[in-house]
Parts: sequence; structure tokens; C-alpha cells
Amino acid sequence: MTVSVAVLAFAVSGALFHGIRTWERGRQLQETSQEGRTIFSAIARDLRGVLVMEGNEADQFIGQKETLEFVSTAYPMELFPGPCQDLCRVSYVTVSDPDGGNRRFVRRISFPSFGEEIPDEEETLSSAFQEIIFEYSDGVSWLEEWRDRAVEDLPLAVRVSVTLPGGVSPFQGAVALPTSWGKPIREVE
Repeated sequence: MTVSVAVLAFAVSGALFHGIRTWERGRQLQETSQEGRTIFSAIARDLRGVLVMEGNEADQFIGQKETLEFVSTAYPMELFPGPCQDLCRVSYVTVSDPDGGNRRFVRRISFPSFGEEIPDEEETLSSAFQEIIFEYSDGVSWLEEWRDRAVEDLPLAVRVSVTLPGGVSPFQGAVALPTSWGKPIREVE
């Protein structure tokens, strides 16, 4: 009888230990996945307001593998109810601390048309990431860079891949750019 109680207690404690470890791993995976969704949501919100003005090279959409810059109308205007309701330049970049330690993924906002009246803003979106990659669709394939094109030329979509620490598989999402809607899509060969 004592042996069966001991075996039963051992089995129950093993099941509880395994269950708790599984629950903790699931919770950690959920948190890291939420981090990826948060980063993607901020980028998607700004990209939905992307805007290019013909003939103005300074307002060009510049997309590289790890950075992205563009003009957007998506700035939350409720923060500036007065005369600040204007376009803003948005940049997404990875910044290393001066000591070379921590890396942060930041969103920078500037208001070029207001000059020095309104200071630039910088918001840290994440310091818990391994890699953030941007890719740009030309309708045929995904490219690692979007530059040296006509000023008014925008990609059809931007894909964002966020890899989090610990080798967690990347969170990936794509945003179709509104100003590219209606453009003819080339046939994929």
C-alpha cells in the first residue's frame, strides 16, 4: 500500500512539474509573440498613411533591410490639437547604446515643415529583439532594399519580420501601401 501511494505521489508530482514547465514556456512564447505584434502594429499604422509628393526628393520612401524612412499622415493628431496637424517624417531604425551594449528598435518622428518649432520625437518600440528585417514588394518578388527609384514610386507592400531572442521563430506580417492600390501588378513568372 505504501509503495502504491509513493508511486502515485511521484507520478502526480512529475505531471505537475511537467505541466508547470509547459505553461511557463507557453506564457513566454505568448509574451514574445505579443512583442512582435506590437512592433508590427506601430509600423503598419504609420505605413497606412504613407505619402509621396512628386518632385520632392527629401520625401522619398527609403527602405533598406534594417531601416525604413517615409512621410506619413498617420501621426496621432489628438496629441497636438493646434496647428501641428501636418505631415511627419517617420524613421524606424536600430540604435546601439554608446557603450555598444544594448540595442533598441526606435521610431523617430520629425516635422520638417515646422523647423525647430516642434522637436523631434523618439520612441523605443523594443529592446528585446534579435533582428528586424524589412522587405519590399515590387509585384514580382520581395526585395531587401527600396531606393534609387522614381521619387513617386512606392512598393506595393512592406513585409516586416521580427526575430526575438532565444531563436523564437520570427513574427512576420505584410502591409499593403494605400498609394500603391490600383497600380497594375505584374505577372509573376
